[in-house]
Amino acid sequence: DQLQHAQALRQPLIDDGITGYRLVYGESDHFPGLIIDRYHQTLVMKIYSAMWIPHLRDILSALEQTVQFEQLVLRLSRGISAEQFGLFDGQVLIGQEVTAPIQFVENGITLSADVIHGHKTGFFFDQRDNRQRVRTLAQGRRVLDVFSYVGAFSVYALAGDAQHVTALDISQPAMDALAENIQLNALSMSKVTPLVADAFDGMAYLAKQKQQFDMVIVDPPSFAKSQAEVDRALSSYKRLVQLALPLVAPNGILVMASCSSRIKPDVFFNLIINTANQSGYGLDIIETTSHALDHPIGFPEAE
Repeated sequence: DQLQHAQALRQPLIDDGITGYRLVYGESDHFPGLIIDRYHQTLVMKIYSAMWIPHLRDILSALEQTVQFEQLVLRLSRGISAEQFGLFDGQVLIGQEVTAPIQFVENGITLSADVIHGHKTGFFFDQRDNRQRVRTLAQGRRVLDVFSYVGAFSVYALAGDAQHVTALDISQPAMDALAENIQLNALSMSKVTPLVADAFDGMAYLAKQKQQFDMVIVDPPSFAKSQAEVDRALSSYKRLVQLALPLVAPNGILVMASCSSRIKPDVFFNLIINTANQSGYGLDIIETTSHALDHPIGFPEAE
């Protein structure tokens, strides 16, 4: 019943032709410590609590009765060892082996994900709505995509007719995937400058080069995986804002995101505004956004 409810909640996405989305969002879908993402006909289940291992057969059976799919991949969170059960990270539990990135569609854009080795389950569906917003704002703009990963924001910006995109990420394999995603959508790599560097160092380098952009997107990973890391995370976010602001051209757009669950939205928003004020920059808030449909907020701490 819970799986059927989760599937029904995502029906508007399915009706829109979106084939990549989060099917089960942990506690908010009444499956604490369990994530299931859908990539077209491939499901990727990520386990964050070993308590699910004894119930794995039941979950697989329920999925087969509720959802149509061809393959199911198991991903294990760090710290979870299941070798004694014959399980390992990236194992295909149902269907044929996955030998290439899986393609899926969102908002009419085709993307691919490495569901075996990629971060989390291979992709980040939570930013889908924000990517679409960037697409509507990108026309004619020079865009900087920081923490670009496989280039989803970059692809959306190009699809929105951005003049040029600079993609900054520390991972060369992520940059290679970005190029593949651009090619999948028949967009031009000639309009992209890939910059493989640590995000903080790369932004400092661009500022030293006196470069500015009409849109700067900063979408970092979680900086606070525990309560003890919150202060350091806030310090990192502040530093990112300080580095980003000089890179935003006059009347340009700054897009800042956070996926650190232990930092409340109002704390994050206030940090951005206060840091801008302290740095002598004036910001007009265009929009503040929350979770996408497939990341429901089932309890206060989930936001």
